[in-house]
Amino acid sequence: MKKFLLILIATLFVGALGIGIFAYTQADKLIAKLKPEIEKRGSEALATDLSIGDIRLGFHPSPYLQVERIQLVEPKNPDRKLLVNGGGIEVGLLDLLLGKLSIHSVELNGLQVRAQQTSGGVSIEGLPQKPKQKVQQKTPSGEEKRPAKKGAGTPAAPPSWLQVDLDSLAVSETELHFQTLQGDLFRVEDGALRTTLSLQGPRAILAALTLSAEVTAEKKEQQYLQSALQVDLSQGSVHLGSLRGSLKQVQLGATLPSHDITLTSSLSNVDFDGKEISTKIKQLSGEATHPAATSPITFSLKDVQYDGTGAVLPEGEIALALQEIGEVRTLLRDITFALPQQRAAIGSLRTELLGGAFSVKGGYTVPSQSGGFDFSLEKIQYLGEPISGKGSLKATNGTFTLRDTQFNAFDTSITPSLTAKPFTAALPFSVEATTQNLPIERALALAMKGEKAPITGTLQQLQFAARGNAKERPAETLTADAKLAVVNGTFTGGNLPALVLRAMKDIPFLNEAVFGSVPEEYQGELNGDTTPIRSLQTEIAIADQVITAQSLSLESSLFSMKSEGTIRFDSTLNLKTTFRFIPALSLSLASKVTELNKLLDEKQQLVIPLQITGKANAPIILPNMKEIMKLGAGKVIEEKATELLNKALGSSTKKGESSKGDLVKGLLGF
Repeated sequence: MKKFLLILIATLFVGALGIGIFAYTQADKLIAKLKPEIEKRGSEALATDLSIGDIRLGFHPSPYLQVERIQLVEPKNPDRKLLVNGGGIEVGLLDLLLGKLSIHSVELNGLQVRAQQTSGGVSIEGLPQKPKQKVQQKTPSGEEKRPAKKGAGTPAAPPSWLQVDLDSLAVSETELHFQTLQGDLFRVEDGALRTTLSLQGPRAILAALTLSAEVTAEKKEQQYLQSALQVDLSQGSVHLGSLRGSLKQVQLGATLPSHDITLTSSLSNVDFDGKEISTKIKQLSGEATHPAATSPITFSLKDVQYDGTGAVLPEGEIALALQEIGEVRTLLRDITFALPQQRAAIGSLRTELLGGAFSVKGGYTVPSQSGGFDFSLEKIQYLGEPISGKGSLKATNGTFTLRDTQFNAFDTSITPSLTAKPFTAALPFSVEATTQNLPIERALALAMKGEKAPITGTLQQLQFAARGNAKERPAETLTADAKLAVVNGTFTGGNLPALVLRAMKDIPFLNEAVFGSVPEEYQGELNGDTTPIRSLQTEIAIADQVITAQSLSLESSLFSMKSEGTIRFDSTLNLKTTFRFIPALSLSLASKVTELNKLLDEKQQLVIPLQITGKANAPIILPNMKEIMKLGAGKVIEEKATELLNKALGSSTKKGESSKGDLVKGLLGF
């Protein structure tokens, strides 16, 4: 028995050795015979010209074919081709000896694919084009005459001599260019793919697929997307003839370095048609990270459909959290985009945030730049202030108009209107707004984010209109008119009556102790650093980066003030102002500084003409000497100056008084 076993083992060894020697010595001849057949059968199966540069057989660590430069060339257009630089194919040795090609694994590198979207689908260079539908002719009997079937131009099922059941399919260094009808160019660089693949007739079965690539997108040579893409597919299949298939589960990952965004997502139950460029996704969900978000951004889209003519999103949800706002949740319903018309429509978009919600619905057509959206705000709480409102945004030939709009906030209503052309280079606009009884400090708290408000009180009335360009020289082109009234407020930029009284020391020959002459009962109001406002009314105009106060009147507890002048956009002040202190304070000051009696008007008010310069947050208040000299105080000042001059020059005679008076006026600049 042992002898028999030894003989059997020896026989098998010799047979295997003989087969190996035969394979080693005859493989190249077999491959040389198979290469033309592979090219012929491959060309027939793919309905294109297949050519292979070279094929060699290796045996370590297992039998494999080393292939160099594979080309698929369109017969009618040799410039359109699909290229593979090279690769390795693991084959079944026994099948190869029997004249069959059984493929177990494939590794390719340097795959180069060019594709374009067409009105009839997708055109891949090197692969057969989808034939155009011909109008069917009728026979004399009235029946439709069907065209004869042709084998060329239609991919066939793999031939019987080819068996593909891949344990591994790997593709590296892939380059893909895809051009859309709209002119977008997508580039896939350094692509790598690994999967298992089984060919069952004309259907390819995929499993455990992984894909990575660098993806960019550009339009008119302007890049707008750069991402690193990763795909993990659990199971799927595709029909090679129709390019139809399904994917059970797909994991996607991408990064957008230019926007600092990282994205991971999952697709389930995806049906697609490559030739018709259509797909259906039962669910698309995932999350993304961004520095502005305090937690991952999550999203879930259901029953997404795309058929080459447009996309439909019946239902979706996006959730994120932002630092100053908190949690934000957006619900999407019935979102559609029609490609032929380039029209987007929103059935319902509702964003829940800050304890309330913002809702939008409507549609917009890109070519005509026309459409409309209705929106509403529902009890949004921002920094403790409830905000609500509703309105409409209409677009006609690129002109957008905000109308029928009203916002409710700060216990009042604000009615704005807006007209703009956002698609023009300058972006011209005009805006109007009216409101009443607006709490200024509460409103400025939202805009100034904790900074001290320069003025408080109630904006009793505001009428505002502005025009200009938002993009090209916005400050230079802005023109505006406004009328406003403020009551029961405070100016926080300084104590105006105290500043005025201190500035009076600069009036020539007045007692420098004017501020020190203030009666005790008024000193409390002058020691603070704010100014109470009983009422403030003004009309202003804006042009050439200058705010012109055509009239400004202010009533306070100790004084009234009228001003006119300019405030530049850099906050530079140039205002002529007339101060009038209340009679009680005026008479008290005049009793202690007798020179002030000449500055009292008929109502016993101390009148102080001033020039206000400096910056708005730090005004410089100076006496307006030209205006002061027009008052009765001018005579007092002239007499005082003449008296001092006489003492300096000696006693004067009546004959010289006139010349000395002229000299005094010249010295004072009057």
